[in-house]
This record gives sequence, C-alpha cells and structure tokens, in this order.
Amino acid sequence: MPGGHSAPKTDAAGLERVATHQGIIEAHLGTTFTTFEPVHYTTQVVAGTNIQAKIRVDGDDHVHAKIF
Repeated sequence: MPGGHSAPKTDAAGLERVATHQGIIEAHLGTTFTTFEPVHYTTQVVAGTNIQAKIRVDGDDHVHAKIF
C-alpha cells in the first residue's frame, strides 16, 4: 500500500542500520543500555524513508523507536 508501513523485516543489513542509531536513542532517553539488539523494523516510504524499530535493551525490556 503506498505510504503504508512494510511488513516487519529482520534482515541483517537493516538491523545493523537501526543499531547505528544507538547513541542518538540513548541521548534522547537520557540513559545508556548494556544490551541494544534490534529485533525487527518496518519501513515507510514517503518524502524519504521512515523506520519504526523494536529494540531489545537490558534483559527483556524493549524500546520502540521512530527513525527518520
């Protein structure tokens, strides 16, 4: 569907791309994580690409991030 989000993706290249934003996400949340493992992400193509990701942090906790 044009403008809609993709199905969840788990490819290594995409997950690594999400992982490169760890510092920005930590700064925004005001904390640091000992574990930072992207689980999956979706993409949305609009006037650029928006990414929504689920990231496992510190044990069984998760954060959800929107990356544009």
